[in-house]
Amino acid sequence: MARAARTVIVSAERIVSPEEISAQPWATMLPHFAVDAVVAAPHGAYPHECYGSYEADTDHFDSYVQAIREHGTGAALRYVEEYVDAYPDFAAFLDAVGPDRLAARSAGAERLMPR
Repeated sequence: MARAARTVIVSAERIVSPEEISAQPWATMLPHFAVDAVVAAPHGAYPHECYGSYEADTDHFDSYVQAIREHGTGAALRYVEEYVDAYPDFAAFLDAVGPDRLAARSAGAERLMPR
């Protein structure tokens, strides 16, 4: 899909050096010529997981599913209002989540990684 797009912006958990990319070329999913910009976005997949960096916040997802079960599909709109529209940007949302909760997700992912 990236090659078919007019503009490709990569959202990355962290920016790495060209040497690190060269040392692990299999980890690069998109060729450099297909990318227009790269943006550092730590915890950018939250509340979902980023393998090796942090696990999914299943409590967050469970609350969403429970709200829909109890209140119907209108709860999905309330979810967007509470977790998307209520914040000026994603950084403010992550600030509201709090560093302790994010750190707990990271610790869980570290336990899953081979040493």
